[in-house]
Amino acid sequence: MELKDYIDILSRRKWVIILTLLFTFSVVTTGVIITPPKFTATTQIRVLTTKTGGSSFVDYNIQYAERLLATYVKIATSTPVIEELSRSVVNMSTDDILKMLNVAVIPGTELIEIKVGSENPVLSQYMANKLAQIMVNRSKTLYSDDVNPVSIYIIEQASVPDIPSSPNPLVVIGLGAIAGLIGGIVLAFAFESLDMRLYTSGQIETVTNMKIVGDIPRGKADKDDWLMISNSRLHEESFHRLQTNIFSPKKGDHLLKTLLITSAVTQDGKSLVAANLGLSIASSSNRVLIIDANLRWPMLHEIFHLDNQIGFSDLLKLNPNDLLKQEQGTSEFIDQTIKQTNSPNLYVIPSGPIPTNPVELLDSHCLTVIMDLLKEKFDVILFDSPPCLAVTDPVVLSSKVDGTLIVVRNGWVRRNVLTNSIRQL
Repeated sequence: MELKDYIDILSRRKWVIILTLLFTFSVVTTGVIITPPKFTATTQIRVLTTKTGGSSFVDYNIQYAERLLATYVKIATSTPVIEELSRSVVNMSTDDILKMLNVAVIPGTELIEIKVGSENPVLSQYMANKLAQIMVNRSKTLYSDDVNPVSIYIIEQASVPDIPSSPNPLVVIGLGAIAGLIGGIVLAFAFESLDMRLYTSGQIETVTNMKIVGDIPRGKADKDDWLMISNSRLHEESFHRLQTNIFSPKKGDHLLKTLLITSAVTQDGKSLVAANLGLSIASSSNRVLIIDANLRWPMLHEIFHLDNQIGFSDLLKLNPNDLLKQEQGTSEFIDQTIKQTNSPNLYVIPSGPIPTNPVELLDSHCLTVIMDLLKEKFDVILFDSPPCLAVTDPVVLSSKVDGTLIVVRNGWVRRNVLTNSIRQL
C-alpha cells in the first residue's frame, strides 16, 4: 500500500477517529472533574554527617553519608515513627499514612525530602512538618551518647499548598486526546480490514483483475430528470470518456454493436448508466436503442417518462418463424414497442408487462431473431438487465451480446459478491 492508500482509509473512516477521540476526551474530562484534587506539602531536612581530618583539611566519608541518608529514609517510614505520627492525626491508620507519604533522598545532597499528599492541604502541611520534627527528635535520642553525634535539622518547613499537585487537567486531557487519536486510527484500520466493501478503483481492479473503463462521479438524480448528462458538464465528460473507452475500436478488437449493462447487486446505478451512456452515444449521430431487459424491476420507462403497457416482454412472446418471414403485422408491432425519446437518435424499448418466466423468454430463439432485426435499424443496442446476484437473467443475456459492462458503485458492493458475479458471467 502507498501513502495515498493510507490517507484514503483515514479519510473514509474519519468519523470513527472523530467519535473515538470525542469519547476518550469526554471520559478523561469527566474523570478529571470527578477526581478529588490532591495537595502535596513538602518538608526538607538535612542530615549532617560526621567529618574527619585535621585543621588543614576536612574529609567526608561519602559512602558512610549515603548509607546514613538511606538509613534515615527507612527510619522515616518505619512502624514506630509512623505509629507516633498516627497518634497525632485523628482517624487515620498507619496504612493510610504510608499511602500518603513519600520520603526520598535528593540526589547529590545531604537532604531528605518528605512529601505528604492528601485532599486536605492543611493536613498535608501538618503531617509533613510533624514527621520532620519526629525525625529530628529521634535523631537526638539515637545519638545522644555518641562522641560525634549526627546532626539533623529542618531546612525548609512545609507551607499550606494552594495549587493541587494532581490531577493536572492539561496533562491528563492532553494525554487522553493523544490516546483517543491513536485509538481512533487503530480502530479505523481495524474496521477497514473487516469491511469487505470496495471503495476505490484500485481495489476494484485488484479484486476483479479487470480494467476499469470509466469512472462516473457521484450525483443526485432528480425524479423529474434522471439524465445527469444533460445537467452536468462533469457527468457529460465522464460518459463521453466511457463511450470512447468502450466503442472506439482498438487494434485487434472488433467493434461492439450490442452491450449488456448489469451489476452485482441492486442500487448500483446501472439503469442510470445505461440511459446516460445511450444519450452520450446518440449525441455522436449514432442511432441508439436501449432495451429494458430487466423483466423483474424495470426502470427505463420511468427515467424517460414512457408508457410501459407494451414492450420487450411482448416481443419475446412472438413466434420467431413469423419474425423471420416478416409476416404482416410483426414489423409494425416491433415498431410500436420502440419509443422515441426527447433526444434525437435515442430510442427505448421498455420492459412491458412483467412476465412469470423471464429467464425462459430471454433464453428463447425469439430473442436472437429480434436482435438480428434490430441490428439492421440501429448502430448500437444497449441492454439493461437485473443484477447478477439476484437472478440468472444477465448470465443468459451475456451469451447473446458482444460485450458486458459491469457497473460497480463505490462503497456499496462487497468483494466476494462482485467476484462471484463476474465468475457467473
